[in-house]
Amino acid sequence: MLKVVADRFRDGGFAGTSLDDIVAATGLKRPSLYAAFGDKKAMYLKAIARLHREMTASFDRLDDANLPMRETLASLFAYSIAAYLAGPGGHRGCLATGTATAEAVSDTDIRAALEGIITLIDARIERFFARHDIADAAGRARLVGAILHSLSIRARAGQPREVLEQIAGDAIELIVPR
Repeated sequence: MLKVVADRFRDGGFAGTSLDDIVAATGLKRPSLYAAFGDKKAMYLKAIARLHREMTASFDRLDDANLPMRETLASLFAYSIAAYLAGPGGHRGCLATGTATAEAVSDTDIRAALEGIITLIDARIERFFARHDIADAAGRARLVGAILHSLSIRARAGQPREVLEQIAGDAIELIVPR
């Protein structure tokens, strides 16, 4: 059920998603929604927490694969692009970078949740670079994170998969040259 709630927020953002939208998507009545998830903000924060857990699991799987660095990045970008384009109509981007950025300006809880996602991305990618003894692991990780954010925005703007894949390939060439 939380996936359905997260998908509604991912499509409409926090401000653009009404409780009526969530009721329609879940089939639950408001009292049941409140009992299960709390108020709208609590639902949104739980959706971002769910994303954090999913991202952690994805990074764990990629870490366990122990691929060469260029293949690690290629897998990370491919997985991310597929996720950004998934769902009805595609072009959804990332729940966090696609929707939380607007709310983070005025809401400290949402800002903290967004910061948690950014920190996770930076730290886990830095570990990949460090494991491969690549210089400036932290700086390169931040660049990869920034590219992921850009891919999410570009996906949400409707850019085609081919463009996103070209950007990812260019990034790999620039960040981890042969």
